[in-house]
Amino acid sequence: MGKLAERLADPSRSGVYRIRTTEVIEEAAALNGYSLLWVDGALPKQLPHVVLFEKTDAALLKALKDHATDARKRGECFFAALVDPEEKAALAPLYNERKS
Repeated sequence: MGKLAERLADPSRSGVYRIRTTEVIEEAAALNGYSLLWVDGALPKQLPHVVLFEKTDAALLKALKDHATDARKRGECFFAALVDPEEKAALAPLYNERKS
């Protein structure tokens, strides 16, 4: 748990990942004082530090990846996580829950 909160505070790790469940990331975001948003297709103009989503298409994934890249360049934290309980998405896991 502590390691995930540290990861969310590291701008160099900003990106788009997959997660199996939301509880741990919700807790880690709260520890960092980050706001969290569930999106379903359309992105608002202002994004919080953490975005969760369950469905994706190429356009949404590209927009999230572009936003993460821009955040990293600015030295800001931004994490988007696809809720993927079956671990089928071609995204890196945000954390290794077996080690957490």
